[in-house]
Amino acid sequence: MAQQRPALRDIAPNQLVAVRTERTKLATKPRRGPKPRDPRVQRSGSYSPPPIVHGASRKSYTREQKLKVIDYMTNERVFDDSWRLTGQRTRCRRGQKWFDEYHRPPTNRETALHFNRSERTIESWWREAPRIRQMKKGTQQDHLMV
Repeated sequence: MAQQRPALRDIAPNQLVAVRTERTKLATKPRRGPKPRDPRVQRSGSYSPPPIVHGASRKSYTREQKLKVIDYMTNERVFDDSWRLTGQRTRCRRGQKWFDEYHRPPTNRETALHFNRSERTIESWWREAPRIRQMKKGTQQDHLMV
């Protein structure tokens, strides 16, 4: 005859936990694949870290793109009445002035945001505007610009 199992009320609670863990250990399957390695252990091999890239890639712009930005900076008007609150007018770039009491030319930052270019690029294009206007039509960059 088969052995009778003891009633649950006769078994201590800690014994129940032990019985359950033994059953679950048997039911789990071993992990597939290689065993995990300790990351602190130095491994031998031919690993070399990836090369460090210095500087960002440079993009060149056509003469027409540069002229479009320069024309925008020259002819565009921005409404600005903040000087009434602060008492100071926004500074204009060299060679430009306010059009009237409420309109001024765009700043380098506003132009950079409008054309999605960096402020330094916009600044250099404004500084080199006479040379850019003299460049041959359709050229990407003037090699005389330094």
